[in-house]
Amino acid sequence: MEINSIKKLYRVVAENGYSEFELKIGKNNKLKFVLDNAIEKSDKHTDDNKNQNEMNSKVLPTDKNTTFEVFSDKVGVYVAPDKTINVGDKIKKEDNFGFVKGISFKDPIKFPKNGIIKEVCVSDGEIVDYGKLLCILQIGD
Repeated sequence: MEINSIKKLYRVVAENGYSEFELKIGKNNKLKFVLDNAIEKSDKHTDDNKNQNEMNSKVLPTDKNTTFEVFSDKVGVYVAPDKTINVGDKIKKEDNFGFVKGISFKDPIKFPKNGIIKEVCVSDGEIVDYGKLLCILQIGD
């Protein structure tokens, strides 16, 4: 793998909001990135003429029109929390959105920001892959 390919891979990982990436090369070799400052993937819905690529390359200011997407960082089965979460519910940072359960783990999914549930994209018992969109939050006021 040449250095330009590695740099491009690193940039894609960072731009999509991931903090880690591991690539197996052959049977015994691994390439692992651990980023200190992954760029949060967010989208601001406005009528201005900003370039979409420019908007996705940085964290946007928080206002009532900002959304934040929550992605799975594991592969497994989504297990809904005891308390049902519905569109319109107000949530706080670190509230529980459920778990991703695998063969030897059951990892909690915590909300990364305060906000309101705009869309729930998974159901209890659904298989989730790494990077699957779990929910969309409206953040701001």
